[in-house]
Amino acid sequence: MHNKSLRIESSKMTQPAVILAVLALAALLGRAATPRLALSIAAGMVLLGLLARPHWGLVALIPTALCLPFAVGTGTQTSLNAAVLLVAALLGVWLLDMLRRGEVRLVPSSVNLPALAFVVVALLAFAAGQLPWNPFASTASLAAQAGGLATF
Repeated sequence: MHNKSLRIESSKMTQPAVILAVLALAALLGRAATPRLALSIAAGMVLLGLLARPHWGLVALIPTALCLPFAVGTGTQTSLNAAVLLVAALLGVWLLDMLRRGEVRLVPSSVNLPALAFVVVALLAFAAGQLPWNPFASTASLAAQAGGLATF
């Protein structure tokens, strides 16, 4: 009975605390808001929403890929669109959720071993790509090699 009353009191305090936090942030950031800051706050809110309900990320993946004209430059001639960033965020949420639950495991499947072997080979190729094997040839930049690794 005592635990229930604490839960009710904490839920009564949550709503006013959130309202006060939003008003305080609006007062502080209202005058000095930049598009980058607004985007960072929106991305943080989306990430918190994904932590609460990760299945909505899969639902949002297709509209994000088709309708959101947003890309982040990588400093090379390519950019990362919103769908790629959402997939990375979903992977991070999945890993954090497994760590939070204490169940870091994959569903048993016949695909796991070949996929793990492929990841190991890709990591070895990435490491070997950092070495100057031929002194007359120039190696690709680290960003280009990391991008190649990210495709796998």
